[in-house]
Amino acid sequence: DLRVALAPVARIHFDTDLAQKLVHSFRTHLIFNGLKVIGSGALLTSLDQVQQFCAELEGQDFDLLLVFQATFADSSFLVALAEAIQKPIFLWGAPEERTGGRLRLASLAGLNLAVHALRIHNIPYGFVYASINDLAGFRQLAAAAAASRVKARLQAARLGIVGQAPQGMDTCQLDEK
Repeated sequence: DLRVALAPVARIHFDTDLAQKLVHSFRTHLIFNGLKVIGSGALLTSLDQVQQFCAELEGQDFDLLLVFQATFADSSFLVALAEAIQKPIFLWGAPEERTGGRLRLASLAGLNLAVHALRIHNIPYGFVYASINDLAGFRQLAAAAAASRVKARLQAARLGIVGQAPQGMDTCQLDEK
């Protein structure tokens, strides 16, 4: 049962009504694809909302922070999320339909800015730029969440020794804490 914390980021200067509909559909696809989703899926459009979201996640168990680039968004949102949550990050940006007019979401530009900000801050991440129902994208997301879970378990693991090694066979140094 892989668990992701969904953080949909958006900027109010773009079509937030369309973005919220997209987030709702995306959240539904996440659940349909077997992921447990933490968070309501409400758009995060300010640093205050990002901080409140981070506070709501305190004490919750999840494998991965999933940042959904619902529209173009300031990279400060992502950096604040990454620094506060300290979990592996996966970004998802969804292409928007071309209408011949002004971009309504511009999530690709936001994704590009987000990736650049994470690289500058040396924060590791995974990402997908794909439709919200792209099966290959969900497989990549699930693999990242599963890897995050395994990493957390290995970091928490302790090695124990029963008895004593034969003389000359104790080549490993162990922390006895």
